[in-house]
Formats: sequence, C-alpha cells, structure tokens
Amino acid sequence: MKAFELASKHTTFRNIVAHSPIAITGNADGTFHIQGIMDLTPKEKDIVAQLVSLEELKGRVNESAVLGRQLLEMQRDFSAAN
Repeated sequence: MKAFELASKHTTFRNIVAHSPIAITGNADGTFHIQGIMDLTPKEKDIVAQLVSLEELKGRVNESAVLGRQLLEMQRDFSAAN
C-alpha cells in the first residue's frame, strides 16, 4: 500500500501549501520574482522557517498527479459500502 503512505506524505505538504506565505523578491525596476513558499513548520526545531522552491512545488504537483491516478485505479480493488 505504498500509495497510501505517499498520500499521507502529501497531506502534510498540502497543509504547508495551503497555509504558507509566498516568498517574493522585489527588483529595482518594480518587477518581482516568486521564490517559492515559506514552510513555517519545519521539522528542525532551531529553524523558524524554510523555503520550499518552485522547483520542489512542481515536482510535488507531478507526484500528486501520479498518486491520484494510482488511487483511482485502486478503486476497483475495493468494494463500495452499501
């Protein structure tokens, strides 16, 4: 049931994405660049926050898509309760 273990990992990450501020860098010309999001609940106690890069976010989105397909495919293996 690797899919369920992966889903649990994504639940925690989903909470980070849903509740974290965006990290933005402003430029002198008035433009800005989104760096990622700030994880305000890092696992290490001596770190206040850590940056989750856009690259990591994209990877997690792709991983979530694969997981979603796997979970949908698993539906036929479990009977629905009446």
